[in-house]
Amino acid sequence: MRTWCSTILLFVWSIVIRLVVIPTEAEGATFDVDLKLVLAVDLSDSMTREELHLQREGYVSAFRDPSVARAIASGEFGRIAVLYFEWGGPDHHDVIALWTGLTTAADTAAFADLLAKEPIATGSSGANRAMSFGESLDQPPIATATATSISASLLFAFEMLRDQRFRSSREVIDLSGNGINNSGPPLAPVRDLLVSEGIIINGLPLTWFAADNSDSTTFFGKSFLERYYDDCVIGGPGAFSIAVNDISRFQEAVRLKLLTEIAEREILATPVNFVPAEAAGVDCTVQELDP
Repeated sequence: MRTWCSTILLFVWSIVIRLVVIPTEAEGATFDVDLKLVLAVDLSDSMTREELHLQREGYVSAFRDPSVARAIASGEFGRIAVLYFEWGGPDHHDVIALWTGLTTAADTAAFADLLAKEPIATGSSGANRAMSFGESLDQPPIATATATSISASLLFAFEMLRDQRFRSSREVIDLSGNGINNSGPPLAPVRDLLVSEGIIINGLPLTWFAADNSDSTTFFGKSFLERYYDDCVIGGPGAFSIAVNDISRFQEAVRLKLLTEIAEREILATPVNFVPAEAAGVDCTVQELDP
């Protein structure tokens, strides 16, 4: 059986050969930015049409908030770079917004407009798009990814960060999700690899799905998914996780998360101490499948 290391390398290579050249504002130009931020957004089949719609709307509204533009302007360069993709199974990574430099309020508003008009990708390859963000919610159900591969999504984000046309000493992956890793390579080695490369991974666990579950899913007020993200997903200096237990609060959670990441404001979110895989309180291999 292949070692986990070789399995991860194979996944990285499979991602690389699928990538296309990503254009930026000026071909061949390089820009210094205060932050390179990858937004990795869950599109697994456990999400309903309405939840997918509200999730995208949360990001759109957050980037339209003037406080986000002010946070960007407060940095050394007054500029960040953002990439937004939606993910599900190991082969489901659909880039909705390519690397985009944000400097002014007009830039952030334009980025929000882009997210608002782009359809939500469907199908395992992202090739079929059946749901436009602006369409009504009473259409036939869409077919989203049938698996949840946090590990493969982190590897995809890692490859996206290798684009050097934007340079920054801070590289952050902001990953949202409503389930644990159940497909692709094991999560802990992938998380540890990215952290060793200086990448910070923050989490946005979507816990409203378990709101009516029994107390067996909670531990001192935290749901299992929150503890799973704390122990198995996030990593790097100052890494933090903000759980969303009510979808109506998603927009505010995204706004606070962006402000914390852009302006490095520790008071907006309480960082969770990084826990090595061997010391985690949660079994990070729970329900993971052999590749």
